[in-house]
Amino acid sequence: MGVAVQIVFVSLLAVIVAFAFGVREPALAFLIAALAWSVFTRVLRLSLTSQFRRGIARLRKGRFTEAAPLLEASYAAFARRPWIDRFRLVLLGNASSMSYREMALCNAAFAYAQVGEGTRAIQLYEQTLREFPSSSLATSSLQMLRAGQSVGLRRT
Repeated sequence: MGVAVQIVFVSLLAVIVAFAFGVREPALAFLIAALAWSVFTRVLRLSLTSQFRRGIARLRKGRFTEAAPLLEASYAAFARRPWIDRFRLVLLGNASSMSYREMALCNAAFAYAQVGEGTRAIQLYEQTLREFPSSSLATSSLQMLRAGQSVGLRRT
């Protein structure tokens, strides 16, 4: 569905380009609209998701203690402006079924779990499930963490 929405949006933008700038060739109007939308979403994505992207980059490098606070800050930024996350397909060109808030919480929880802060990881996964009850990533990760805790308790 995401691609269909993007095509419809670019098509509408092409009509605006055609009328506003007198472009008579539909293919050219569509090309201009697609390029303009691509540049627009790229600029917004670079500026509005910088903390998220830096957090993910550190996560990929195994720098979990640096990643977690960046991802929590990203969550807070998107929570303050939920409309950005809600309209991420049009504004950021992101067709993911997971919102940036959900991804930030789950990734921050993962980072905390990797450095042995299981309690904080569990809190973040629980927060994810309160806000996104159908999050299969948070559900399975939380189950795994809790199973690990119970195994650890039985060993002592």
